[in-house]
Amino acid sequence: MAIRTLLLMSLFLATVTSLAFAYEEAGGDGGEGRERELRRELEQCQQRCQTQQREQQQQQQCQRRCQQQYEERRREEEERQERERRRRDEYVDKLNPREPEREELQRCQQTCSQRFQQRGQERQLCERRCQERYEEQRRERQEGERGRDFDVVELNPYHHDDPQRRFEECQKSCRRQHSRDQRQFQECQQRCQERYEEERGERQERERRGGGDRDAEVNPQRRDEPQRRFEECQRSCQRQQTRDPRQAQECQQRCREQYEEERQRQERERRDEYDVEGRETQWEEGRERQWEGQRESRDNPYHVHSHRLQSRFRTDEGHYRVLEKLSERSELLRGLENHRLAVLEVAPNTFVAPHHCDADAVFVVTRGRGTISIVRQNNKESHNIERSDVVAVPAGSTVYLINQDNNERLQIVKLVTPVNIPGQFEEYFPAGSGENPPSYFGAFSTNATEEQIEKLIGEQRQGQRQGQRQGYVKKASQEQLRALSQQATSPRRRGRESSGPIRLQQQSPLYSNDYGKFYEVNPEQNKQLKNMDVLVNWAELRQNSIMVPHYNSKATILVMVVEGTGRIEMACPHLSRQRQQRGGRREEESQSGQFERVTAQLSTGDVYIIPAGHPVAVVASGSQNLRLVGFGVNARNNERNFIAGKDNIIKQLEREAKELAFNMPGREVEQIFDQQPKMSHFVPQDHSQQQQEEGRSRSHPLASILNVAAFA
Repeated sequence: MAIRTLLLMSLFLATVTSLAFAYEEAGGDGGEGRERELRRELEQCQQRCQTQQREQQQQQQCQRRCQQQYEERRREEEERQERERRRRDEYVDKLNPREPEREELQRCQQTCSQRFQQRGQERQLCERRCQERYEEQRRERQEGERGRDFDVVELNPYHHDDPQRRFEECQKSCRRQHSRDQRQFQECQQRCQERYEEERGERQERERRGGGDRDAEVNPQRRDEPQRRFEECQRSCQRQQTRDPRQAQECQQRCREQYEEERQRQERERRDEYDVEGRETQWEEGRERQWEGQRESRDNPYHVHSHRLQSRFRTDEGHYRVLEKLSERSELLRGLENHRLAVLEVAPNTFVAPHHCDADAVFVVTRGRGTISIVRQNNKESHNIERSDVVAVPAGSTVYLINQDNNERLQIVKLVTPVNIPGQFEEYFPAGSGENPPSYFGAFSTNATEEQIEKLIGEQRQGQRQGQRQGYVKKASQEQLRALSQQATSPRRRGRESSGPIRLQQQSPLYSNDYGKFYEVNPEQNKQLKNMDVLVNWAELRQNSIMVPHYNSKATILVMVVEGTGRIEMACPHLSRQRQQRGGRREEESQSGQFERVTAQLSTGDVYIIPAGHPVAVVASGSQNLRLVGFGVNARNNERNFIAGKDNIIKQLEREAKELAFNMPGREVEQIFDQQPKMSHFVPQDHSQQQQEEGRSRSHPLASILNVAAFA
C-alpha cells in the first residue's frame, strides 16, 4: 500500500510539474520568476499534505486543493501579464503618434502644385494657406489631448505599479498645461483623480487576492510578506527624498499605515484559522471554513470590504474616503445608485477647510469629539459633537470642522445623497491652492479682478512654500481651535423641528438588555431626516451575543462596522435566481426564488447592505464587543419585525395557521416560538450552540436563523 501511494504521488507531482513547465514556456521570459514562485508554493503545499495528513484519501483531497489554488493563481498571473503587454503596446503608440494633419498638409500642397504649376506667387500663397490650416488643426488636436498625460504615465512600464506616482505626475501635467484656464485645469484634475481611484482600487483588489488568504494557506512564509512590502515601500520613499522631502514624508506615512493594516488583518486570519491546540483535524477544519468564507465573500454582493473605500483627499492630517458605487457591484443593488457612504478621519488639533457639497448628507460621529459649523445664507450654527452624534447637512450648506482633542482622532461616517448627477457628488472649496483642493474662485473672470484672485491664491501658495500646508485638512494652533469652538453648543434631547445634532446615546435605547443596546432616530422623529427619508441607528453587542433575526418592512440598511468583529447571516431569495439567469435559465417573474443563507465575516470598516424584507441576524465574535452604525434609506414608515426571541411575530398566528404553514403539529410550533423564548432582541450565544453553528449542515438555508428562535 505504501509503495502504491508513493507511485501515485510521484505520478501526480510529475504531471503538475510538466504542466507548470509548459505554462512557463508559453509565458515568456517576463513571467519566469513569478512562475517559479507559484510552483514552489505548490510543492510546499503538497509536501504539507504528505506530512500532515495520515490517510491516503485526505492526502489526495489536500493535494487537489493545492492544485486548484495553483491553477487559479496561475490564471490570474496570465491575465496580469496580458494587461501589462497591452499597456506597453499602447505606450509605444502614445510615444509615436500618427499625425493625420501632416498627411492632409501634404495632400493640400500637392493640390497647390498641380493647380498653379505656372503661377509661382499664387502657388506660394496656396501653400501658405495649407500650412496655416495645418497649424490650426494641429493646435486643436493637441488641445483635445491635453490633460491626458495620466494615460501616458500609466502606460509607461517604469510607473506600471505605482498609482500614487502616476497621480502626482498627472497633476503636474495639469498644472503645466492648464495654468491659465481654470475650467480645463479642474477637468484635468478630475480625470487624474478618477483614474487614480480606479487604479488604486484595482491594485488593492489584486494585492488582496494575490497576497491574502490563499497565500497564507499555500505558503506560511507569506506571513512575512507585510514586512517585506513595508521595507520595499520605505526604500521607494527614500528615493524620493532628494526630489521632494515633503512627498517622501507622506510616502513613509502611507507605508506605515498599509503595513499596520496588513499585519492586523493577517493576525485576525491566524486567530480565526488555527486552534491553540494545533491538532491536525482542527487545522484541516479551519482551512475548510476559510475556503468556505472566501467563496461566500465572492458570491455575496451585500458584503463590501473596507479596502473598497477609495481615497479622495489625503494629507498627514486627515483622510477622506468614499465607498465605491454600490449599484455597480450588482444588479441587486441598483436601488442604491444615488446613495454613497464616505468616511472622514482627521488627526488631533486639526481644521477641516470650509466647503459645500452638491448632495444631502447625514453625518454620524463614530470616534473622537470636535466642533462642526454649518453656514447657510442667513444662518450659522456651531455645535460640539462626540461619538454617536447625528448631524443632517442639507445640500449646499458650507461646512467646516475642528478636532480640538490633543490625542484622539475624529472619525465621521457619512451617508451622501447627490442632488445633481445620480451617484456622483463633488466638494466645492472657496479657499484652495489650485491643487488639492482647488478654489472655485479661480474659475471666475468677473466680480473680482485678476489682481485680487492672484493675491488670494498667491498668498496661499506662498504659505505653502513656507511650510503652512494647504489642503482639505490642516493643523491649527490651540488659540485658533479655542476661538473656533467658543460659540459652539452641545446637543440635547431635541424635538422633531430641531436642526441641531442628535446625541443618540443620550436617548433611551429602542431595545436593550444585558447583551446589547440599539438606538435609532427615524424620519418621524426629526424634520431633516424626514426631508431626506433616512433613519440612523447605532447598535452595540456584547461579545458572543446575537441580535436575533428580524427584517425591515421598507428601509434598506447600509451598516458599517465601527469597532470589533462578528458575523452576519441573511436569508435572500435573489441570489439563486440571479445565478440561474446567468446560466441561461430564465425564470418567470412571479416564480419565487429559493431562499439562500448569505453570510459574511465582519471586521472594522466593512459595510453590509440589508435589503428591505430580508431576515437578518448579527453575531458578535467571542473575543470582543461589536459596534455598528446603520443608515436606512426609504425609511419613512419603516417597521422592524422580529421573527425570533420573546417578541417574535410568529407567536401572533393562530395555531391552525402555524400548523398549516410549518407542516407540523401546532403545539410543537408553539413550543418553539411561544413558550421557550425568554429574552427579546439580544440573546447570548452559548458555547454548545456556537459549535453547532460552526459545524452546521447546509441542508436547510434558514436552519441557523431558526436555531435562535427559541433562545432562552
